[in-house]
Amino acid sequence: MSHTHKLILYISVIILLTLLAIWNSYVQLDNKDVTGDAFDYLSMAYNYYKHKVFSLDNTGNSNPPPTVYREPAYPAFLALSMAFNQGGKNFNISKPRAAAPPMINLVYDLISKNIENTSITIKITFKLIGKGKCNVFYEDRTKDGWEFSNKMVPHSGEWITVENTALARDDINAAYAGLAFWPESLDTRVRIKNVKITSKKKEDSQILVHDRFDVWTGPETFEAVNIASSGGKLIFGGQDGEFEISPGREEKENYYEVQLTEREKNERKEESIKKLKSTQIAILVIISFLTAYIVFIVTRKILFSFISLIMTMFSITLTSSVNELLAELFTALLVLCAAILLYNVLTRNKILHFVLLGAVLGCLVLTRAIFFYFIFIIFLLFIYLFCKRNFTNRKFFIKGCISFLLVYSLIIGSWMMRNFIYFEDTTISLRGGVVLSIRANYNMMNKKEFWGSFLYWMPESTIHNKLFNRFYSKNGDLVRLNRGNPSSYYRSPDEEWAKLLREYSELKNGPQMAERELRKRAIKKILDHPFRHIATTFPFAWRGHFVERGYQLNVPFSIKIRSNFVVNILYFTSLFFIAFISWKKKNWPLFAFCLPALYLFVAHSFLTHNEPRFNIPLIPIIVTTFLISTDFIISYWEGFKSNDSNALTTGGSSK
Repeated sequence: MSHTHKLILYISVIILLTLLAIWNSYVQLDNKDVTGDAFDYLSMAYNYYKHKVFSLDNTGNSNPPPTVYREPAYPAFLALSMAFNQGGKNFNISKPRAAAPPMINLVYDLISKNIENTSITIKITFKLIGKGKCNVFYEDRTKDGWEFSNKMVPHSGEWITVENTALARDDINAAYAGLAFWPESLDTRVRIKNVKITSKKKEDSQILVHDRFDVWTGPETFEAVNIASSGGKLIFGGQDGEFEISPGREEKENYYEVQLTEREKNERKEESIKKLKSTQIAILVIISFLTAYIVFIVTRKILFSFISLIMTMFSITLTSSVNELLAELFTALLVLCAAILLYNVLTRNKILHFVLLGAVLGCLVLTRAIFFYFIFIIFLLFIYLFCKRNFTNRKFFIKGCISFLLVYSLIIGSWMMRNFIYFEDTTISLRGGVVLSIRANYNMMNKKEFWGSFLYWMPESTIHNKLFNRFYSKNGDLVRLNRGNPSSYYRSPDEEWAKLLREYSELKNGPQMAERELRKRAIKKILDHPFRHIATTFPFAWRGHFVERGYQLNVPFSIKIRSNFVVNILYFTSLFFIAFISWKKKNWPLFAFCLPALYLFVAHSFLTHNEPRFNIPLIPIIVTTFLISTDFIISYWEGFKSNDSNALTTGGSSK
């Protein structure tokens, strides 16, 4: 076959794979609302698009206050996507779209050291205002999630009392009782007169009033009138207890009321969210091509480049991220770009690569603040190579480093200056203190919890379930690892964080001061038990590496390959293998390519509770190192008889 025919074939295959990947991802998109972190990003993006201010305010305020809770780079990208998709028209997204009217949700928890015959009852008196019926949900919590039952309440204009009793469960060592109200139409309002909690429990039990008065609403803004916030822990000293909440409103009736305002005239269409999510597909395609590019540069094998395209374009984890509107795909693109630019900086004599590296790393810090300290790792490598005289043009290298530092400082400094002007504090985001506090609390795991965590955080399988049920589920030894349990290590900083926010609420930079104090306390906990902290890094590394769920094709027919365990073991083994081999053989460009992934994985294991989602940005790099490892093993095997020990030299050499 001639070179022209080969080129046509390669281009045809690439186009076919790209179109199939776009189709495969697009069929997964929906118009469902985003929640949690994604809604925070969406709120910041909307406020920046419409009001030119980064704010988490989602009430439709025409002058939203600036915030610093989350990093700004990804919301800025979403704001750009909004402008592109809407052509400058209003993007009414001040509240997430809902397929139904708002839900009012109240949940209360009872924690008991002796769960036998322990229960909690929540009783609520309410009536419906306006038209329509209301669905009342009775909620209970198990280890596997929430269980619901419901009944439809007709509109009568009379006060109605409903109650829900939940028995404590040995798998979570607690009882959760909840009631939720979901009106049938937007014209229906729920008026709650009072909330009464009754407990039946033994000594040393306590009720945690979980402060879960949630309102889930649609594109309309809502107005919450005198919603009481209970919070805190109520100790009943072993006696049956009763606790009643009332807003204390100075009228004939005490009540909570959530009333919807009138819909905006220019209500956004359902396709708006779907269009916004579709921009994630473009990111996935770019990531796939960049992965194929670096695989080819290192291995010089077209086949491996095509394999990398398939492994990224049809990754279950990456394609699922397209529909979630979280920052993971955007972060993955920046991490991969930073890795490629580090590779290029050490193989090509161009100032542009230093400038681009500074810009990408600056954006990466403003997407994931945990990368703030990565610049020190980079300069340690540069200084080491500089002292070892690995650069033929040392003056050029110094100019490149200065250019890199100037661009990086300009991007980071602008955001820090903005925060100082608004809040008299240069903190990039406010999440660090809370995350570090959670991580410090996990250091208190006992021996059973430490060893059990390796099993608890494994992907579920038949073998896993049998082992877990045999050793742990019956006696509840791992109940504090369940993040849904209010007494868990994950939830334990909530009360401390809320208390600090109240203490500093009068200050202009109150949240920043509270976050700084929480971080200070967390660091003290870590320094008090340094060996515990180092030891717990291993189960968190184990937990976080289960990031890839397999590969899936949805159209034109369905193919799914699932292997959480084997795939991730191979991926991360290859990452550390290539990093070690490249260091040993002094292939510094390839070692530098691995650095962002190594840094992020180690930092997450050491400083956070390292959920698998945190490591999604590593997938393109670990796919690359897996294929490079495969190429190395093949080359080593082929050259074994000739004693060829230079199998890993295709990655280039430093200047």
